[in-house]
Formats: sequence, C-alpha cells, structure tokens
Amino acid sequence: MNRILATCVAVAITLGASPSFAEANEDKSLDSLYERGQKELAPNWRGLGKTHASAVFVHQDVRKADGGMLAVWTHHELPAPGYVDKEKPYLSTRDRMLVDCKGVRTGTTDVAYYSERFGFGMVVGTERRKAELTDAVPDSIEELLVKAVCTSAKPAKVARKTKSAEAPAKE
Repeated sequence: MNRILATCVAVAITLGASPSFAEANEDKSLDSLYERGQKELAPNWRGLGKTHASAVFVHQDVRKADGGMLAVWTHHELPAPGYVDKEKPYLSTRDRMLVDCKGVRTGTTDVAYYSERFGFGMVVGTERRKAELTDAVPDSIEELLVKAVCTSAKPAKVARKTKSAEAPAKE
C-alpha cells in the first residue's frame, strides 16, 4: 500500500511541475492575462487594453515609417490557443503595426506567433503582409493604439530662451 501511495505522490508531483499541467490549470481570463502581462512582460511593454479575443500591450519604441506614419509593435495574449497552418498552436503574438496619426488609421505589416505565453517559447510562424490601413473605430483598441502612439511620439516642447536669459548679466 505504501508503494502505491508513494507512486501516486510522485506522479502528482511530476504533473504539478509539468508546464502542460500548470498551463491547463492556470487562470486564462483576459483580466488575468492582462494583469500577468503587466508583471511578466519586459518594462518596455505597457498595457493597452483588452478586446473580446486578447489582452493587448504596446511597446514603447515608436519609429517613423514611410508616408509619415509611425510603426510600433503590439503584443497579444490569447486565452485559448490559436493555430498556424492548423497544426502549430500559439498562445501569444507580436504584431508590427503602422499608425496614421492624421487619418486615425492602423494596419498590420508583420506578425510573429509564439508557442508560449508572453512571447516565450518557439516562434511557430511568421507572416508579412502589405498593410491595409483601416479607420480606427471609436472606442476600440485601435483607437486607443492611435492615441497612445501619436501622443507618445510628439516631441517634447523645448523651453525657449528669453532675451533676459540670453543676455549676459550686467554688473
């Protein structure tokens, strides 16, 4: 009887330490994924919001792109696996987005699909496409992205020197 009990305990410990067991028992709600992402992603990712399908984060590195647009990476955490080529499961994606600040439009140019949460694990697929810009729907995650990116991309105002600051002090 002790041998059976010891075997059961060993199996339970092994399963408890198994990533697949832990993955199966983790809280996969969007609220939980959003909260975890704010802790587990690198500091240069910040929370953007949640959609019906994913928790979304935006990278702080915003770059100029062709046509006066800006380029930024977004990160998406999915509550359930998606599939690349119907056989390769992924739990998170990173998407390179183009943002048109003046036209309030966005489009995706590149996507990387990751096998594990928060961009860990293997890249199980990539996709490159020509961005088809679409208008950001009011109150959508795309509109939040446009606001976040276009606001952060504006250069800080530089204090102008006044004549009194430029002129040497008189004694």
